[in-house]
Amino acid sequence: MIRARTLPVFFALFRLVFRISLQSLSSLDSKAEVRLDKKIFFAFILLGSLILILSDLPLYGQTIAYVYPAGGQRGTSLEVLIAGSQLGNAKQVWVSGGDVKTEIIVQPRWGNFWEAGIQNGRFMNIFRDMLKEEEKLLPYRNDPKKMAAGRRALRMEREVKRSKEPFDKRGVEIPSDEEFFSYGAYFHRLRNPTLEDLQLVYYEYLAFNFDRRASTAYNSTLIVKFTIGANAKPGKRELYVLAGGKVSRAAWFWISDAKEVNEIEPNHSPIWKDWWNRFKEYVFLPVQKLPVVFNGQIKPGDIDRFHIRARQGQRIIMDLQARSLEPYIANAVPGWFTPVLTVYDALNNELCSADSWKFDQNPLLVFQPPYTGEYILEVRDSIFRGRNDFVYRLAVGAFPLVYAHYPLGGPVNDSLSIYLKGENLPEPIVYPDFTGKVAYEEVRTIDLVKKTGLIRPIKYVVETLPIYQAVAPKRDSRLWDLLLDPDSAPKPSHPQINKPIPLPVPMVVYGRINSPNEVDQYELDCKRDDWLVLDVKAQELGSTMDSVLELYAPDGNLLLMNDDRADSKGPNIGQETHHSDSFLMVHLQKTGKYIVRIYNRSRHSGIDCYYRLRVSRPQPDFDVCILPSSLRFRNKSAQIQVRVFRKEGYRGPIRLTLPKDSANFVISGDGKIGPDENSKNFVIKMNGKMESNPMILQITASAEINGKTVEHPVLPVNDWEQAFIYHHLVPVEHLYISQ
Repeated sequence: MIRARTLPVFFALFRLVFRISLQSLSSLDSKAEVRLDKKIFFAFILLGSLILILSDLPLYGQTIAYVYPAGGQRGTSLEVLIAGSQLGNAKQVWVSGGDVKTEIIVQPRWGNFWEAGIQNGRFMNIFRDMLKEEEKLLPYRNDPKKMAAGRRALRMEREVKRSKEPFDKRGVEIPSDEEFFSYGAYFHRLRNPTLEDLQLVYYEYLAFNFDRRASTAYNSTLIVKFTIGANAKPGKRELYVLAGGKVSRAAWFWISDAKEVNEIEPNHSPIWKDWWNRFKEYVFLPVQKLPVVFNGQIKPGDIDRFHIRARQGQRIIMDLQARSLEPYIANAVPGWFTPVLTVYDALNNELCSADSWKFDQNPLLVFQPPYTGEYILEVRDSIFRGRNDFVYRLAVGAFPLVYAHYPLGGPVNDSLSIYLKGENLPEPIVYPDFTGKVAYEEVRTIDLVKKTGLIRPIKYVVETLPIYQAVAPKRDSRLWDLLLDPDSAPKPSHPQINKPIPLPVPMVVYGRINSPNEVDQYELDCKRDDWLVLDVKAQELGSTMDSVLELYAPDGNLLLMNDDRADSKGPNIGQETHHSDSFLMVHLQKTGKYIVRIYNRSRHSGIDCYYRLRVSRPQPDFDVCILPSSLRFRNKSAQIQVRVFRKEGYRGPIRLTLPKDSANFVISGDGKIGPDENSKNFVIKMNGKMESNPMILQITASAEINGKTVEHPVLPVNDWEQAFIYHHLVPVEHLYISQ
């Protein structure tokens, strides 16, 4: 099949051959028939050869499709399967953040699981023979000495048989055991297999499956040993592979403190009735005590079930991470794995279920067991799809969880307490960091949880403008629980429009929607020819509010309205697909009192329905992204694409610069991005040698705005496609370069 990248070349060659044919036909005579046949023959031979060569070229470079398991417990070692594209001859695997050692154990010859069943049936026959031999050893499974002696005898018998009959019925040479162990992703476990190893290989390669098509998204695999240090910081890390001289696109790997277990198939009911039943013995994952993290994959037709033991009265957090591991799927609708998490009691009665958490498509449940005993957790896709890259992590335990926090930020270089509302909070107050240099505003993060890296963090804003708090916490109590409980407040069916609150400009407002039909109003005294910006942050800070902004002119007529600040065209930076926060920027034509209305589109209300509204003049700014996030220098040069996202009217020039210690690298065109340019290509040239291979290259973007120099680090991103059409720029931590 001709790949998309080779299509232009194909058409060019086709035109060339067609032109040769026309020229030959135009000069056709009785003596030229032989020359014509030769020209056309050799032209089509050339065309066919080039098509075959070009069609085998990779459309994409080194990419990681999925990592399984996608995390591990610190202080432990584990084997990790990395599947992707063009990962052959991998030289190095590393994880950001330190304290994680990696070692490539196996680079299987088979690119993916299904290639084994489709193209190499003879190896499957060998594996079936091995299973039959292991079946003979089942009576000695509890006696290691007899098991080892029996396995040696059976292998010697197999080697003798292979020496007498080295070829199969098709005349193909039968591989040795060691050669066979190097083919499949998990075949190395068959050297001295446990029943769990045999069961794993069987269900990966031989068990009935609805989809055995080979996928170009993961046509090569690696088995890597991870050794996680005891002092490794829990949380989300980035994982890279250096293969073919190029650094792969980043994948994500989590480190936690809780016990980690991997699923064992079959782990759903009913048990598949197939050839494996000849063993008359299955390995099942035992009932787990809390806390625990389950790692699994939802494959075609798959439903995973896990058994836990919980105590009555506990407040158990069940946090399932899927989109945070593989945010987008290019060739599926919806364009991401949509897991559903369900809890059953021991009698298989459904107790609760979740498919999301606020605006996040990673489901989360707060579960209070009605009795002490065993419970069943079920994970499936919402529309019963399944793929190898449907990887997930399910953290279960009495972990801290924050529903909401208030206030949403504080002034720069000041001290402030943030009051929390949530579950299993050991301390109701945390102290954010407001120090440092801030140009306008900055969103920062508090990682409240030290026990596991899976629970969602707290986001707050460092402010440079005056703050007005529409909801004031009671400082003497130090508990936000004593604020107005929205569940006890009246819920009118008609719109509850609050009296307008006069605000000076500029000002930042921290507010909350306490009833479903509440409409907050603010009055602004503005003059003609003023520029006014109304900027809402709610979803970005973890709120459940889908804000709507309305601006009314002094005569009472609706002037402008905005629901979502970005549509399908973007800018789509990050993993969000629903940009529910509102934004307005308007040039005012009249002097007078303007009314700003803000309310929740979804009519949800409560303690987690808070918002931050900035009312100010425009604050011109910009963000610069660079892609791809990894560069390979060929002939000491690499091409990059830069995308500029201009904010609040900034249209001036921008310049890219390298650090002083990167004198070996030069950006073409002096790194200048012209006024109103939003996309530009540059070439980075290397004059000397790289300090290491790979290495990190830092690029800074700067501009003069209102007489001040504004600098931002250039954000490395990867262009992800989802649902066949939408493109998203997913940021990573560093820009890696290699040669």
